[in-house]
Amino acid sequence: MNYLCSPYSHKRSSVRNARAHLARAARDALTKQGHVVFSPIVESHSMAAWRVLVWNDPWWYEWSMDFLRHADEVWVLMLDGWRESTGVCDEIRVAKELGKRVRYVDPKNLYTGLLTILRL
Repeated sequence: MNYLCSPYSHKRSSVRNARAHLARAARDALTKQGHVVFSPIVESHSMAAWRVLVWNDPWWYEWSMDFLRHADEVWVLMLDGWRESTGVCDEIRVAKELGKRVRYVDPKNLYTGLLTILRL
């Protein structure tokens, strides 16, 4: 299983919605390529949008980290803001501490379904 991290948090809900949409498109494209992919943003965005849990509740961090710990690799979806995202930076740091391979997913071809997975 590959853990796909991407930026999400933002004060504007429209940005969070767009980021979740792009993460879903990336997850779907990678799945169609034959990869098993888990994206905490895809799996949890609807709960945040419906206010089942607040989008910045600390619970999300621990929940996501449980999945990251079980992943074979961690993939970073390089959407705008990924380098500045506290969550993405934490996920990369934890992955490296656990000795997991970190790869980077270039979203340029997101809608063609031919995403490139890079090792930076």
